[in-house]
Amino acid sequence: MGRSIPSGLFSQPEARYLSAVLFTNNATISKFNRMGTERGYGPPDVAMMRWGATYDPDPNAIKPRKFGYVVGGYGSDEWETFSEGLELFHNPWAQNPLDLRVLRDVSEHQLVNGNVKTTTTRMDPYGSITMVFQGPTARQQAEVALATILGSGQRTS
Repeated sequence: MGRSIPSGLFSQPEARYLSAVLFTNNATISKFNRMGTERGYGPPDVAMMRWGATYDPDPNAIKPRKFGYVVGGYGSDEWETFSEGLELFHNPWAQNPLDLRVLRDVSEHQLVNGNVKTTTTRMDPYGSITMVFQGPTARQQAEVALATILGSGQRTS
């Protein structure tokens, strides 16, 4: 006891050598399973459905946007990537600042005139749940579950 951890990481004197912090809460086994399934590596009798909350770019939004989809029910241009869910926080007082856009397809956060400015190029989930269905009707079960949760069987993101 008696120890304290100071807040304001970037404002600490020794943090001037820290250009940015890269963070994710999306690097899970479910992500790897979804990415493999999208690319045809899953068993034919298994289907996955993913749903959750993501950033809403509407400046008047007061809640995150819901999203959901049956994994693999779309074209390869919409496949999940390793960079989805990566957050890069730029140190405004860094001795050697990291250039913006140096890491492709990550969401970037920077302090501009006292406000946090977020730039993102694709879906940026705050969190999600992946449900796995198995059996001859797995895909239909996933579609029904999606419709039940979101009220629609269509991909929403």
